[in-house]
Amino acid sequence: MSKEELRPAEPRYILSDSAKLWPQRLPVEASSPDEAMSVVMETMIGEDTNLTVERLLEDEEIQAYRDNYTALMEHDKIECEARLAELAGEELSIKERIKRERDTLSSIMQRINDNVRTINEGATSEDLPRDRSLRLAVDGHYLYYTWVDAGYFTLARVGSINACDDTMFARQTKNQEWFLRTFGVGFSPLGHYEQMPVDASTVETLVGRRLAAGVINASGDEIMPRDTVLDADGLQRFIAVRVDSVVLYTESDAAADI
Repeated sequence: MSKEELRPAEPRYILSDSAKLWPQRLPVEASSPDEAMSVVMETMIGEDTNLTVERLLEDEEIQAYRDNYTALMEHDKIECEARLAELAGEELSIKERIKRERDTLSSIMQRINDNVRTINEGATSEDLPRDRSLRLAVDGHYLYYTWVDAGYFTLARVGSINACDDTMFARQTKNQEWFLRTFGVGFSPLGHYEQMPVDASTVETLVGRRLAAGVINASGDEIMPRDTVLDADGLQRFIAVRVDSVVLYTESDAAADI
């Protein structure tokens, strides 16, 4: 049985402790990988990916490796050793055949060792399917999500965006705003964002703060774009149209270009 046939419906990817702090699933409603990829591409700015990631083996997969190991040890290896023993007693003319069998045995032993190592590690590398996997630039990191057969996108890896990566894809903030609206200000373990109430008592403290997400009214229309620095007039307008809170960069990040 191939790796693809053994791949579980809900694979468990090996993530660092810091990576586990990021949202583990994208709440995308779709009935197929193609539909899911399309929905995300329409909502955010991403690109397909086939990055190699580490995934925990399921019990069925480990058993398959054990079965393969057993078959190699109890069948292929024994047969090859028997052929070698028979050939060793023949004339020098069969030296080439002996060499081929020795090469075959060496290959079998390598496969045995590979199975043992995989069983001991309890994990395997897999290439994310490009037609159902996404790389999203969010808050200084690339988040890699893949659509699984259980019907959702799951986080498979997190990587920091290199400071030298100055492409529009790396710097865009549309994804940041979607994550803020979907998961709230705590979506990023870096702590760059906070949600603050807007009322007459908070106007003075909010003046000069920078929006991390655009402000929308009750009808869903954007009335002020992200990265705007708040002033008293704008805050009074929010109060007038009943905007009860805004998402801001934390004060320590207020001057940063995130």
